[in-house]
Amino acid sequence: MSISRKILNSIDRILLYERGTVYKEQGGKIRIALIYPNTYSIGMSNLGFQGIYGMLNSRDDVVCERAFLPCPEDIGEYERTNSLLCSFESKRPINSFDIVAFSLSFENDYPNIVKILSISSIPIRSYERSPLNPLLIAGGPCCFINPEPVAEVFDLMFIGEVEESLPAFIELCKDWLPFEGEAKRKLKQRAVYIEGIYVPEFYGINYNPEGEPCREVKYSGAPERVTRTYYKDFPKGYSLKSKITSTETEFANMGLVEVMRGCYWNCRFCVVTSIYHPPRIKDIKALKDCMINPSDSPCSFGLIAPSISDVPYIADLLNGGEVRLSITSLRANARSYRLVDLLKDQKSVSIAPEAGNDTMRRVINKRITEQDILSISDYILRCGIETLRLYFMIGLPFERYEDVEGIVSLTREIRSLNDKGKLSLTISVFVPKPFTPFQWHGFADLKHTKQKLTFVRKSLEGVRNVQVKTDSPRIAFMQSAFARGGRDMLDRIIEIGLKGDPGYITKDPVLIRRFSVNWDLDTFLPWDFIGLESHKRALWQEYLNALRERQRYQDESK
Repeated sequence: MSISRKILNSIDRILLYERGTVYKEQGGKIRIALIYPNTYSIGMSNLGFQGIYGMLNSRDDVVCERAFLPCPEDIGEYERTNSLLCSFESKRPINSFDIVAFSLSFENDYPNIVKILSISSIPIRSYERSPLNPLLIAGGPCCFINPEPVAEVFDLMFIGEVEESLPAFIELCKDWLPFEGEAKRKLKQRAVYIEGIYVPEFYGINYNPEGEPCREVKYSGAPERVTRTYYKDFPKGYSLKSKITSTETEFANMGLVEVMRGCYWNCRFCVVTSIYHPPRIKDIKALKDCMINPSDSPCSFGLIAPSISDVPYIADLLNGGEVRLSITSLRANARSYRLVDLLKDQKSVSIAPEAGNDTMRRVINKRITEQDILSISDYILRCGIETLRLYFMIGLPFERYEDVEGIVSLTREIRSLNDKGKLSLTISVFVPKPFTPFQWHGFADLKHTKQKLTFVRKSLEGVRNVQVKTDSPRIAFMQSAFARGGRDMLDRIIEIGLKGDPGYITKDPVLIRRFSVNWDLDTFLPWDFIGLESHKRALWQEYLNALRERQRYQDESK
């Protein structure tokens, strides 16, 4: 089937702005189409996606090409001309590749998987596909925490960091190409012995006499629990970094490089602590080696770390002047002041108070105080940085209206300390995530959440040089359902993907009740098969600690 000339020209225009693109002959190699289930500018700003593209193309036995969700105008052109989604590098339809690999970073991208497969003429569910279809695999943070909502789409999924499991899988694939007859099934039966690989079809969901769900292992060789993999050689080993730079991405002509994986701070809402444990920091020599400036590399790098101020050499690196470095997010603590001095040429710097008062920050274990926030905010603005970005959440567990009012009062106080620069607030709606102490907590009431967001926006309307951006509660609820749901969510994901309207999810009383009530320790969690039972009980204890923190404040205020 031919591909519309208009689509090909659109891709060529994008490629004109790229540096570092890899072009390879496909003959004699494993052909992988790497898909980011969102638009080009978002996908190419994702370090994980870029890192896997570079890792796969560093192999002589693999050719890896990219594809993305087309923009709405181009989707219309695909449908009008019956064109198939094609890769950027060779313009071949992705259904002609041996393997189609999805990088899954955000649950809200799940409906886009459906759109992409639809315009690629690839059946959505794995059991609907024939040996003539590519092998579909997936990795990324969404697979780390709960792959179940989209598990039936994929032949296999990578649970954890892939620096070791992906090369082992590629070696295994070489024994079974081309994927004809029973080759795919035999490949899957061998793949389950690679740590961190999950084959969804080897598992099912049954119900006990009381009607409660339980997992069953359908293939005797598959493990009952899947171990999440960790890249032990992270400090000195392979470094995730941008392979391609372009002016058409969020970080225009800036390379991204990973400095740290994991976090020391154990915020109760954040999944990073669990899925990237233990925290690891890149060895400074290894970091500098990956920033050596070959002709196709940028002269500036964005440093990616959950908490950049915890990297012991970061100030010296910024002060070295070898390359231009960019950091946009700082923790509100004493270590950050020197970093602010070194970032005076940046237009914006971000800090994340998360909650409006110290009580709520103790509940979520943020471990910074209002005084910390006020001091660093004042210092940032006095240093001449144009915009201070502040990140807050609404709908946190055990939240009260006074906590929301605290966001307004804290913002006003920051503004009163210093009239320089702008304050840009981003108010997110809290989404409970698997493998956090708050995984059992229900999503906040939609009506009350909307009222709280409106209150913050209106309360700050008259404050000079303060801008407020807020999440959509409906979209946040959809994310919550996809983050904590099971395989039964796939029908809804398909419907949204094909019809393009997520709104009906927030009108479904069964779903609202399911994801808005608090669960207990014995509640069946779709992701319980990942990791250890002892870790689950430790998270439950942390959830109880958060509740006690809220109650302690109530007792003190009586």
